[in-house]
Amino acid sequence: MENILNVNLETQTAPKVRENQHKEYVEYGTEDVANAYPQFLIDLYYNSSTHAAIINATSEMIAGENLECEDEDNYDLQSYVRLKKFMKCANPKETLHEVVKKLSFDFKLQGGYAINIVWSKDKKSIAEIYHIPVERLRAGRPDELGKVCEYFISSDWNNLREHPPIGVPAFDPNNIESSYKKNL
Repeated sequence: MENILNVNLETQTAPKVRENQHKEYVEYGTEDVANAYPQFLIDLYYNSSTHAAIINATSEMIAGENLECEDEDNYDLQSYVRLKKFMKCANPKETLHEVVKKLSFDFKLQGGYAINIVWSKDKKSIAEIYHIPVERLRAGRPDELGKVCEYFISSDWNNLREHPPIGVPAFDPNNIESSYKKNL
């Protein structure tokens, strides 16, 4: 009976989501980490090797070993070649699988992920996909239907004087012109 371990789950705190009338974005965090909950999760990751190992292993399982095209016979040759090329170069610096690995990590650590989709010049296809670290994002205030139409990006939410948030329209497949094109 000496090996009994008591875990007090009452001390666990969930982030509070708050709309501030003076700000266009929605803040979330706890009293201790006001609007810095994503950074709090990152700090937990770096301060616990067990937690980091769980996050790493799970995100690797989500991403898988690689991305592959199955049944190339189901594609016309031109589409198949374009798909393979895109998988090797989702953006000038990364393969599609490298982007997916980053998204999987954010999904496991932060509970969400964000991507920047860049359309082709003719606006008919996706030219590039970039990972955006989700800790840099805050949702804009929802409209009357509860839909978030804008997100805000800052490289440091603890220092908004030097890194003011930039509004970015939410992805809308029906409005390609609204895409955010700057690589973050």
